[in-house]
Amino acid sequence: MTAIHCLTVHRLLVTTLSVYCLLTSIWKVLQTILPVVNEALNETAIGRNLLEEYEVSATLKPESRRALVRLIVEHIQEQHGIIPSTNVKIFYAKGIVQNFPTLRDPSTAEGYELFYNPKDRSGYLSWRLRTVNRITDSYNNPKKAKIQAGIALLASSSPENPRVPDSQINENQEKEIVEWLKNASPTTQLADIEVRMRQSLKYRRTIILDPKLSKNILIEFPRFLDTPGLIQKDFEALMPEHSSKLIENWQEFESRIFKVSEITIKKKSKNIA
Repeated sequence: MTAIHCLTVHRLLVTTLSVYCLLTSIWKVLQTILPVVNEALNETAIGRNLLEEYEVSATLKPESRRALVRLIVEHIQEQHGIIPSTNVKIFYAKGIVQNFPTLRDPSTAEGYELFYNPKDRSGYLSWRLRTVNRITDSYNNPKKAKIQAGIALLASSSPENPRVPDSQINENQEKEIVEWLKNASPTTQLADIEVRMRQSLKYRRTIILDPKLSKNILIEFPRFLDTPGLIQKDFEALMPEHSSKLIENWQEFESRIFKVSEITIKKKSKNIA
């Protein structure tokens, strides 16, 4: 065997060994994640019901998903304290989608970011942790909570008076961004779409507030139709103090939106008739 052949064989062996080590480490992590979340759920009757529901239907209803998040957050705080590390939140977010694969978000890089996204510290687990800590803080220190609530009432954003972040782009750049977004692909350009949606928020807000222009919002920004999470990101940017409210109360908002839609359609039908 020549020296070249020996070198080639050696490289193949090293590569094979590296791949094997990587797969082994991934398998060990999965073997650790799966039982932790599963055991946390099996500790309570609600958790066992969630596992049974998923086994039967291969999915979870919205209210069941919220119950899942509440149980996992309670378990996290019992095991890791009221302010768990980023790694802990990632660990449990991965554990959820490993145990409930259909809850995986295909639009994100790893699939677990719907439950915790380390880039912007968003996700169901993060929002629930903030809510629990806020409630606990209010209970332990009611005087402080009352003062903070008063300050927030005066200074924070609200649905009637959202805080629109300052835009650093001019009118021509806004038009370029809008045109770019119309042709962007959420499959291959997700990160760029999110950046440009943030940049165009102020312009988008002016359209939404204009009764004549607002009906064209999905024509101007069609990525709302095929890119999950964009409405939530707009909400977070406009009202950071209330960022968890949209997801927490979505079921209530959803029913109201449908009612408004039905009323609007009926009115239009009468006008046409």
